[in-house]
Amino acid sequence: AAAHPSLCGRARALLFAAEAHSAVVVVPAACLSLAESLPALLVTAGWAGAGKCVAVSVPGEGLAGACASRLAAAQRSRVGDAVGLVAAYERILRPGTTSVAYFSDEALAREMMSDPLLRAYSAVVVAGADERTATTDALMALLRKVQRRRHDLRVFVVAAPQHAARLAAFFDLRPARGAPALPAHAGTEPPAASMCAATVALEADPHPVRIAFAAEPVADYATAAAEAVLSIHLNEGPQGDVLVFVPTASAVGEVAEAIEEELARGGGMRANGTKLQVHRLHGAMAASSQAEALRPASYGTRKVIVATEAAESVAIDGVCFVVDAGLQMETLHNVDDGVTRHAVTAISKARAERRAALAGGQRPGRAARLYTEAYYAGMAADGVVEAQRCDLGALVLRLKGLGVENVARFDWPAAPPAAHLAGALEHLHALGALDDAARLTPLGERMATMPCGSVALAKSMAVAGDMHCEEEIAAVAGCLAVHSLWYHGAKEEELEESLKAFAAAEGDFITYLNVMTAYIKGGRRSAICKEYFLDARSLARADAARAVAFQIMVHSRGASSASVSGASAGSADADTVCRAIAAGFFANAATRDTDTDGFSRSSRDVYITARAGTRAELHRRSALRLAAPHHMVCADLSEAEDGRVVMRHCCKVEVAWLKEACPAYFIDDRRPEEAPVTYLAKRQKTKERFKRRGL
Repeated sequence: AAAHPSLCGRARALLFAAEAHSAVVVVPAACLSLAESLPALLVTAGWAGAGKCVAVSVPGEGLAGACASRLAAAQRSRVGDAVGLVAAYERILRPGTTSVAYFSDEALAREMMSDPLLRAYSAVVVAGADERTATTDALMALLRKVQRRRHDLRVFVVAAPQHAARLAAFFDLRPARGAPALPAHAGTEPPAASMCAATVALEADPHPVRIAFAAEPVADYATAAAEAVLSIHLNEGPQGDVLVFVPTASAVGEVAEAIEEELARGGGMRANGTKLQVHRLHGAMAASSQAEALRPASYGTRKVIVATEAAESVAIDGVCFVVDAGLQMETLHNVDDGVTRHAVTAISKARAERRAALAGGQRPGRAARLYTEAYYAGMAADGVVEAQRCDLGALVLRLKGLGVENVARFDWPAAPPAAHLAGALEHLHALGALDDAARLTPLGERMATMPCGSVALAKSMAVAGDMHCEEEIAAVAGCLAVHSLWYHGAKEEELEESLKAFAAAEGDFITYLNVMTAYIKGGRRSAICKEYFLDARSLARADAARAVAFQIMVHSRGASSASVSGASAGSADADTVCRAIAAGFFANAATRDTDTDGFSRSSRDVYITARAGTRAELHRRSALRLAAPHHMVCADLSEAEDGRVVMRHCCKVEVAWLKEACPAYFIDDRRPEEAPVTYLAKRQKTKERFKRRGL
């Protein structure tokens, strides 16, 4: 891959810093992504020799796959040869041949369970430090711990100017004055480099970016964004692609459709002989779709990429215009009621500058901000890191699996709230993953090996073997690994008919299992996808994930996949699968409500959660809308944009299964089956105990 001029100009200084320091904080020019050019430079400089390769950590599986595809294409190779990829259910590496391996942040943290000191890697590039996801923060802390034992490991952190000094101090492993030196561990060589971080700032990009603010507040940012794109296309020269930032995946679709409708009305709307081509880009898309959005536009075409903040982490060739709505989607997890709230909030000034600078990568650019200058002046300087507002359950389980005994005293770059850590510990304790001293149980050790990002699903996967339904739960896990099994371009009535063809009275999980079974029995042909408006690409990914999940589940209990397949392949009934689901997702149990005042749905769609008595609605495409059982669990409990709490991925359960899964947490007062189940106060007591003990 050709290195960016800003990188080439400082390559010698960067490589010298790597020889003399254990970590290097790289401050790129604002328009430059180093996810591909920095690993390419390190390989050229010899950091991938002696059987080791360079690991690159990127936030999000789709983005990791897109970066791997681009670097492989630049080297006239393919992913799996010189460039590898590791994600939740993918591992495409060739030992001895792969020189650069791309990981999602979560996948690299999981890699440490089998290779605690990352002996297979000579250097690690943390390419998404600016995103400040909870997993990225934990990963940087884990790398810091590894460097205390492996002095030859180099860590490169790509950071914004406002974070550089703090991260350089974080990776300073020199003992304080008067403190003892780093302990000498068996097999550890004396440091060959200073155990501190150097900061290397790349030259500022020479191309200026002209910024235009809205004259007055914008009432509808989606319409305004579409109008701004069309104005650029019709009034600017033929050169330069357009990058549009909106807060949500649904907004991406709305703006893209608005542009496409205008183009259809205008007969393609060619300007200066150039046609406009619309692409979508967000984190829920498949890696192949993201890679397609990142490819250069063909001759005579201006590309417009409508994207969420996922586009901030990569360099997109050809972009000269940025349209910024000034908004982002923030995830806020409530540890008391278990509801995840997705709030659209204003971006920070730092993020606004980063977005605008993307227009100046190759020539003078222009950024159109869909907000006033006064609004910009009131923005916060920087944002709140994800670790301080998200569900930490999966991350705490991963840290426990890596031997971190006290997560409260873990060296976080930004410490999470104590209440969030205590809530995560309490949930893991209820699942049986932790004992009363917050140590991993044998069940917890098996859960920690599961590649999914949900501790509830990890529990279902871990107990499936004992319930003889491993293949079925593996298929469910594969389906949950993709955004949707249905084709997003299908009409509503077409999707309804398809859902009815596969819908099960037991709910969405069994419905997904029916879809996967039909796909496999149909020879994995595209014909069945066309007939039922299924997404062939997503089904193929889900099928591949299913196979990997099954292997991991079987391996975690020391069995062979051949013996399991021969004994119980696809033999479990629906109730057995639902029991396994209840074993993991009992914290999201709910009982059907009969009082629907203020709700738009019938009583068949409204439920009361056991955890906090929250009223929630079934998702409009849930298979349970056809059955409306008295009790159910869901995999996702989140607040919609209109304030309603919505349950996704739902499964019918019986109260007896919930009590079996967590007998100490559910009331057993011999009430009728129709009565609500209630999560006991013991949950709060357990959480308070963990909080007091600082575990």
